[in-house]
Amino acid sequence: MKLIATISLSMAAWAAATTTNKSEPQAWRFAHADAQILAGVDFRALAATETGRSLRDRFGATLGPALLDQADRMLMSSVLDPKGRRSDIVILSGTFSLANLRKMATSEGAKVVSFKGVEIAAPPGSTAADPHLAWVVSAGDGTTLLIGNRPAIQAAAERAKTNRLEALAQGNRLFERAQELSPGFPIWVSRDTVPAGFAPKAVDALLDNADENMAIDGMDLGIRAGATADVNLWIWANTEEVADQLLGHFTAAVGSKESFVLTPWLKELKGQIEGSTLALGAPVAPADIAQRV
Repeated sequence: MKLIATISLSMAAWAAATTTNKSEPQAWRFAHADAQILAGVDFRALAATETGRSLRDRFGATLGPALLDQADRMLMSSVLDPKGRRSDIVILSGTFSLANLRKMATSEGAKVVSFKGVEIAAPPGSTAADPHLAWVVSAGDGTTLLIGNRPAIQAAAERAKTNRLEALAQGNRLFERAQELSPGFPIWVSRDTVPAGFAPKAVDALLDNADENMAIDGMDLGIRAGATADVNLWIWANTEEVADQLLGHFTAAVGSKESFVLTPWLKELKGQIEGSTLALGAPVAPADIAQRV
């Protein structure tokens, strides 16, 4: 039996998400035009609540306290390169000191080289395939940091000259969806497919057998962390029939022994079909969100 309930997403929050854009245009210009995954974190919004700070602190292990303290927002863009390898670029916007960045890099033995307006800090002994830190200063946009391997950073610097957000959104629906997500959720992900193992095996099978008549066009994830917290998921199908099948697969998985990424959330998820989109949401105890997300 299927239980369809309302998603835990207030109409006020959704209205704000679709009418306001808080992301700096400078950051979007470095993203891949053909991005298959876009993800963002609003560190300032997370810092406003105790629950958000517990999530924000988890990024400190990767970015380091010095960068995290100066970072306002993070954008990640990912695409498969021609050889089938994933190429990622992480873009950080914030109040970074150019002098401190150079001092930090040289104190760690990094060699700073310039590439078309971008300064790239190459760690000692690194190869082009290793992670590098780079920065670019733009009038009116301050200093933007780039994290990725050397080819990824150089490619981002090249496309930033011509990329414009309006054109990106017209050519790739992920940008349009990301722009709707980013103002309403301090942590969000938009991608062009549902990753294997994320949902029940029946959903993986549907993806494997997709055709022009029955297909999944991707998924979006949004996380809020305030006085209350919730996780929200949208799976975009090309028809209402496919969306109904997706809901049936999730319902059938409740109580089963099958294990996938969403298994811990399954009993709490509530869902509804919105046109050809399956919308799922689950409240999370604020004290638990840092461990569960």
